[in-house]
Amino acid sequence: MLNLSIGQGELLITPLSMLCFVSGLANGGTYHQPRCASRVEYGGRTHEFGAGAIELVMSRSTIGILREAMLDVVQGEHGTGRSARQPGIEVAGKTGSAQNPHGDDHASFACFAPYDDPEIAVYVLLENAGHGGAVAAPVAGEMLSYYFGEGLLEEVAVIR
Repeated sequence: MLNLSIGQGELLITPLSMLCFVSGLANGGTYHQPRCASRVEYGGRTHEFGAGAIELVMSRSTIGILREAMLDVVQGEHGTGRSARQPGIEVAGKTGSAQNPHGDDHASFACFAPYDDPEIAVYVLLENAGHGGAVAAPVAGEMLSYYFGEGLLEEVAVIR
């Protein structure tokens, strides 16, 4: 239990699950279960899939504390996710560096933006790449730049 509390040990979560959790924090506590289709039609029958939304099992005050801490990670003077900042947009995020006994650390960064009225959540996981703030946060920053129409990726999208 002690190892898990500091981010060590065997904790298994998929990148998609982490993205859904961060999205749940961003929207104030509703976790939307991912799905590939809203309905399936086969042989004259239709099966509808529900929205799959559940409330995170934590208090509103805990959600607020986590959101504020994530804001400080990116917008704070000493935050480890400063490289994901966007001009005129408050980004909230969390860097991660998971130790790997088989090689270099795994770098991760989870974020959402804009802070006050979230539109997008991003999760970047780079295996054997180093530290989240140094490697994964800049990648997320480029994705946010593209989404908000300011980044280098916009030029690549126009060329295609």
